[in-house]
Amino acid sequence: MGNIPPITQAVLLLGSFFFITNRIKHLAYLASISIIFLNAYIEAFSFSTQISPVQLVYTLFILLVLLNMVLSKKNGIHFSKKYDRPLIFALYIIPASLLANLLAAGELVKPAYLSGFGSNVLSELETLVPLEPTSALVTQNLYVIFPIIIYFCLRKLDAKTLQKCIHYFIYAVVFLTVWNICNTIEFAISENSVMRNITTMLVGRTGSYGSTQGMGIIRIGGFVGEPSHYSYVALPAFGYVMGMGITDTGHQKKWHILALLFTFGTIVSFSTSGFAGIIILLLIYLIFNFKMTLFFRIAFYMAVILVVGVYLFRDLITAYYQYNMGKISLGQGSFAVRMWSIKHSLILLSKHPFIGIGIGSTGSLGGVVTVFTCIGIIGVSFLIYLFLWVFPIYSKSILFSFYALIIFNIITGDLSTFFSPISALLLAYASKVEFRNRYNYT
Repeated sequence: MGNIPPITQAVLLLGSFFFITNRIKHLAYLASISIIFLNAYIEAFSFSTQISPVQLVYTLFILLVLLNMVLSKKNGIHFSKKYDRPLIFALYIIPASLLANLLAAGELVKPAYLSGFGSNVLSELETLVPLEPTSALVTQNLYVIFPIIIYFCLRKLDAKTLQKCIHYFIYAVVFLTVWNICNTIEFAISENSVMRNITTMLVGRTGSYGSTQGMGIIRIGGFVGEPSHYSYVALPAFGYVMGMGITDTGHQKKWHILALLFTFGTIVSFSTSGFAGIIILLLIYLIFNFKMTLFFRIAFYMAVILVVGVYLFRDLITAYYQYNMGKISLGQGSFAVRMWSIKHSLILLSKHPFIGIGIGSTGSLGGVVTVFTCIGIIGVSFLIYLFLWVFPIYSKSILFSFYALIIFNIITGDLSTFFSPISALLLAYASKVEFRNRYNYT
């Protein structure tokens, strides 16, 4: 196992303390906060596996929950026929993936560990290798099974605790956003960034920043690493606060300010997928909560911000536009690779539509397409059926968060962003009886 980054050491030390002292709730809170430290991973198993702090904390959380369930004479291990059925998918996916892998052997696939960020289509074409039967599929399946087990264990907590976990996650993203914005301001003032050095020291590696194709502007990623990964944690947080802005009438200003903060954080990251996701979520928000006065108020504020922004930050806005349009229209950066990888995965899916080609056999830069290609129509249908009892969700905050995750995984993403701890947390909260009674659905 490689060197452990300082922030991971701190998280692991605190998590171990909570584990030893039997503090299940505190482990859940710590895991929710640790989601933003994506870049503070440990490189293990010949540098082919990355273990993030949130995975370490959730492992301790799972072990402690299961230990308490086994030792408890009163409760024991009980399964809900409705809400714990997703565990069946964990039993299905490994043999199904191995079978799919054998049937699809020989197909040209892109290795799952290659992301292609910053590359061109030609270099990605050269990385294609024929798919062979491999035991590595078992370890890849663990990344799919892990959040399902997290979901099962989180359901053992009460709805109030799970809501606190979500709020801890939201405020962790607030911290990340403020850190990135302040880092951007520091870069604009001075070339020597103290915050950049602190970030690099805490996560144990560089790479938290990206260029804008020679435009002289630094893209800020912070603790998540790749700047585009910011949208993975920010979009569900943005969806949640927008939903709370509808339902929590006593604190609407608070939630709207946080939504504006996440918007600025996305702009700072120069993430095309993140900015597109926010625009789509705003359209969904207006559909769910359309009021003529609210519509004109938002339109007025956006117009003022746009005019002032063009006047004061004309060069920055021009660079932002040119950078993102260059990725789309000129085939530069990750956009061309993403489009090619999605097209290639859809071709693989058309050849093996029913059970796919196996988890981990392809790495399309689109989470939804990757899942379809890996598990096929049967696997996706089975997965939807097992989670069917969690829906419908009448809480707009949880619903908008799911919309955000779905939008993100349609635009970009991979298996880890589709089967993620964030999804597990939201689904666990949505499945609680207290939550469903609150919204008159049982």
